[in-house]
Amino acid sequence: MGSVADKVLRASKVPVWLVRAGIPDEIPYDQWPKKTILAPLEGSELDESVLPHVETLAKQRGRELVDVVLLRVCEPPATPSYYAPELSGVPLHWGEHVQQETARCKQVAKEYLAGKEKRLKESNISVRSEVLVGKAADQIVDYVNKNPFNVIVMATHGRSGLSRWVYGSVAENILQEVSSPVLLVRRY
Repeated sequence: MGSVADKVLRASKVPVWLVRAGIPDEIPYDQWPKKTILAPLEGSELDESVLPHVETLAKQRGRELVDVVLLRVCEPPATPSYYAPELSGVPLHWGEHVQQETARCKQVAKEYLAGKEKRLKESNISVRSEVLVGKAADQIVDYVNKNPFNVIVMATHGRSGLSRWVYGSVAENILQEVSSPVLLVRRY
């Protein structure tokens, strides 16, 4: 993302639609008969702020011509450099702990997404959910590159400077790695 786009995104009080330069002409996202929208959600109020935008985009294109995919990524717990052989008083191998936490996360994610799906289905929007496991940015990029979307609608904190470097930015990684247009909603 260039410096001008970066500055516009950080200063804008309205959602910003970003399209990467250099997208091959053989990828005519705007000419596909069926429109597809991806909305990655992590479960925060910030992420949910994209749902009205997803709904509006779907309605503009005609509900029967739009497929919406809600996506959530479960990140397995990081292995600490040192961990106690017992967690919560129960002897547990770290691998078992990771499996249990991942399974728990997937179940919580499915329940969360089902609630958001219901909201969109009540507006007669075709919607489905996907839950992936891994590092969020990597999983979303991989998913989009395997399943191209007309647009990705996602929230961003719009951090800059040191906090962006320290925390990283899923949105920035996605902008750099996918050819699909991205509608970024920044919440204040």
